[in-house]
Amino acid sequence: MIPTMPQASGGHEGPVLAVDGLSLRFGAVAALSEVSFTVEPSELFAVIGPNGAGKTSLFNVLTCVYPPTDGRLSYLGHNLAALRPHHLASLGIARTFQNLALFPGLSVLENVLVGRTSRMRAGSIRAGLRLPSARREEAANRERAAAALELVGLTKLASSPVGGLAYGVRKHVELARAVAMEPTLLLLDEPVAGMSRNERSEVVELVRTIHEHLRAAILLVEHDMSVVMSLATRVLVLDFGRTIALGTPAEIQANPEVIRAYLGEEEPEEVRS
Repeated sequence: MIPTMPQASGGHEGPVLAVDGLSLRFGAVAALSEVSFTVEPSELFAVIGPNGAGKTSLFNVLTCVYPPTDGRLSYLGHNLAALRPHHLASLGIARTFQNLALFPGLSVLENVLVGRTSRMRAGSIRAGLRLPSARREEAANRERAAAALELVGLTKLASSPVGGLAYGVRKHVELARAVAMEPTLLLLDEPVAGMSRNERSEVVELVRTIHEHLRAAILLVEHDMSVVMSLATRVLVLDFGRTIALGTPAEIQANPEVIRAYLGEEEPEEVRS
């Protein structure tokens, strides 16, 4: 049986993630302009927009790659703007990458175990001496990694080198590694990028399964509207770095500004009047 991953909110009340008036500028170029939203506990929230909308800039600010020019970022009461990327895992934030970030020479299981690093407490000396506490911790980490592999359907490939696997399978490995981190907030950066239609369908079902078992908040950044509409509870739509819509999938699909941004269609006469 696949164990349900615990949340690490520490009793915090309110949104898991709160973004208020976020702006990011590079000189005279505004990559983001006063973007605001919240991600609630256990919510699957999506950010979507056409190419150049500011999705990558937003993701890079949320993962502390870029400091915001203006605005506030709060994760469970922590000021994200004051942190560095390597602090996120220990706070309960996991992420995947648009371009795979795996270790091709390591096995599938070893790659997933990398996601347990922030949970390891034994230290190199106790681990090297094979002390009982270190052995117990190693066994617990392997159990969690194995559970993550079972969740994404890769148990039989646990000992296979990642470098020899197909692209779609490696995407599953990256998701398993993120699951193994036991996050409170999971950030998914365009998880279906570069995939065929069948592969995209598989990932959609996998994200849905992960959300059900992980019980964490998920923020999904994506450009494929069909993927987002089938998964998200609420959707934020960006265009040229600004918010043009925020609402349920049904509200977003009916929004004339969203239709225009994606399809280049004019607003109906009654909307313009």
